[in-house]
Amino acid sequence: MANRQRPLNGNKFAAMSVRTAAGGNILLGPTSFATPTGSTTDLYHVRGQATYLLDDHLLTGGAGLTA
Repeated sequence: MANRQRPLNGNKFAAMSVRTAAGGNILLGPTSFATPTGSTTDLYHVRGQATYLLDDHLLTGGAGLTA
């Protein structure tokens, strides 16, 4: 797959990697993981919640689904 995406501000936009004291890396600049294919992602969230009062007790439950 060829990357046909133009860099932000042409090739004049800086990209840096900063090493932290703990040994991690912080990457700054344009992302190299952008998808130039124009693909889309469909994501659906469904969530339900119920609350029931039983004498002096409040019962709450719920469920969620991501597809």
